[in-house]
Amino acid sequence: MFLKTLADFLRTHAEAKSYDRLVVLAPPQALGDLRRQLPDSVRALVMSEEPRDLTPLPNEEIPKHLDGILAV
Repeated sequence: MFLKTLADFLRTHAEAKSYDRLVVLAPPQALGDLRRQLPDSVRALVMSEEPRDLTPLPNEEIPKHLDGILAV
C-alpha cells in the first residue's frame, strides 16, 4: 500500500513538473516492488536506482553514502 501511494505521489508531481530527475534508493525487495508500480512517465525520469536501505543510518551520515549518485 505504501509503495502504491508513493508511486501515485511521484506520478502526480512528475505530471506537475515538480521534478525532472529522480534517484530511487530502497531495499532490494521494495525497489523491485516500487519499480512495478511506477508509470512509464515516472520511470523515464529515474536517473539512478540503488538497492540500499539507508533507514538505519543517522541523518547526518546519509550524504556520505550518496557519493557517486548525487552532487551533495
